[in-house]
Amino acid sequence: ESEPEISSHEDSIGEMLGGLELFDSLSDDDRRFLEKSATCINFLPGDTIMGAYETGDHFYIIIVGDAAVWRTDALSYAHRVADLSDGEIMGESALLAEFERGRHVRSATIKAETPCTVIRISMRSMLTILDRYPEIREQIQQIHDDRGADHAPHISDD
Repeated sequence: ESEPEISSHEDSIGEMLGGLELFDSLSDDDRRFLEKSATCINFLPGDTIMGAYETGDHFYIIIVGDAAVWRTDALSYAHRVADLSDGEIMGESALLAEFERGRHVRSATIKAETPCTVIRISMRSMLTILDRYPEIREQIQQIHDDRGADHAPHISDD
């Protein structure tokens, strides 16, 4: 499996963050703060962007591309439970869990379906932002809650 490469994307990370609705309310200082802890990474189709059972040390945002969310059920079957695309976030469960009570293990594996450009932000920096911006925390909580039911594997009655 190829190592994902650090992107040489023409847009700066600052511009990418600036284009995200989630961070509209950030002050310039906080945007720069976030930019310093962010890395832009390119993934190829089939690459794992985020693995289940790794501890959640990063928060991810897809800038361009499509990814699929996979969960494994009790019998170890993998189920494709959701699709993500441009502007969508990943790692919100870990972020919120850590904000509330510390460490969390990821519950899903996310794989690139198409070439993906993703911004990875350190969890510590995101926690600082959530602390300063309750409205961003609420938005992320809302996304998390909306996904809750959809992202669980459906157990069929067959």
